Amino acid sequence: MSSLLKNIFFALALAGILWLGYRFFFAADDASLTTQNAQVISEASRDAERFLRTLQQLRDIRLDGKIFVDQRFQSFEDYRQPVVAESAGRQNPFAPVGE
Repeated sequence: MSSLLKNIFFALALAGILWLGYRFFFAADDASLTTQNAQVISEASRDAERFLRTLQQLRDIRLDGKIFVDQRFQSFEDYRQPVVAESAGRQNPFAPVGE
């Protein structure tokens, strides 16, 4: 065999090995990605449906103000205390202490 023929044969063999390696490692993942994408889409669809169902339940809630005129509500005592304004701290918190 001549040197040119050996180089062509070697290049074709290398290309074949690279192609098989690509098909084995990357093309097989495409099918699993499609399956995973379908699974993610179905989970997202299920989560969206659950969210919409909960949202509809929350929209169906009706609040009326009758509770505020009830005597039991009026009997509650207010224990709040006023918040005293204080200084916020140093002008530059990253400056060395004492400056």
